[in-house]
Amino acid sequence: MGLENLEEYEGQMENLEDEIEENEDQLEEVNGRLNNLESAISNLSEDQEVAQSLEANREDAEQQKETIEQKREALEMQLDSLEEELENLSEENENTSSVLSELESEGEDVGEARSIVEEREQMLNEQKQKLSELRSRLHQ
Repeated sequence: MGLENLEEYEGQMENLEDEIEENEDQLEEVNGRLNNLESAISNLSEDQEVAQSLEANREDAEQQKETIEQKREALEMQLDSLEEELENLSEENENTSSVLSELESEGEDVGEARSIVEEREQMLNEQKQKLSELRSRLHQ
């Protein structure tokens, strides 16, 4: 995907944000479930039969948590990939800017082209900022 399709990165970022939000909700829910089960098992130390029954539920919740954590790792990898693509696009945009500067120094009117490059740079910076915010949410 090139600089011309920069808007598509915005869509990808929004999809990742939705997935991260869903993952956060799932993790919060499973952690609450685990806390409740562990507390109940602890309080039922006298009733081993019921405590054993709840232990299976706790193990199920642990498995769910592991699945959610694996999804978080996959999301992190997607963010890494997107970050690399954004860096490549930034370099491409900087190269374009250099070419425009050379033309400008030779007296060419590159105002319209310069506006496009500056707009892209702003969009890239916004996407990088958003990516940074999403990454920090994954590390909470």
